[in-house]
Amino acid sequence: MLIHTMERCPQCDQLLYMCVMPKRNDVGKVFTFPVRGEDELPHSIADGIYLDENGVATVTAFDGASQLPTYHCIICGWWA
Repeated sequence: MLIHTMERCPQCDQLLYMCVMPKRNDVGKVFTFPVRGEDELPHSIADGIYLDENGVATVTAFDGASQLPTYHCIICGWWA
């Protein structure tokens, strides 16, 4: 999943996207669950990021297997 950020690319000055990976279970399978609503499509949990009580995105490792988000520029291809 890509999340639009206010950070700027150091190479081309365009806005960056944060690439968030889905949380996986102990055997490496993406953890999914149904969400009641319009289509009841399966959803997953974003690994290494959550919204705090004030709606601020916080990046942190949930456990030893967490994949922390990376940053990507969709214009020039820069990533970190």
